[in-house]
Amino acid sequence: TNVDRVPIAFVALDDDDGIVGTASLIFDDLEGDPRNPWLASVYVPPEHRKKGIASLLVRAVEDAARRIGYGRLYLFTS
Repeated sequence: TNVDRVPIAFVALDDDDGIVGTASLIFDDLEGDPRNPWLASVYVPPEHRKKGIASLLVRAVEDAARRIGYGRLYLFTS
């Protein structure tokens, strides 16, 4: 498993091992933009929202970035 370099993908599972959310730490989320790394692909299906899953996933990405040595993350949303 890749836990010490980018990219890293996180998947939240429920008690039955069903996927209830995702988030990633990546490079080059915006073509031509020199800022890195990026918090990306945060998604929780509607039926699993309002349970704190996205917050836990974002925290996992933040912790991974810190562990690797990044003091700043970027995020782009449309």
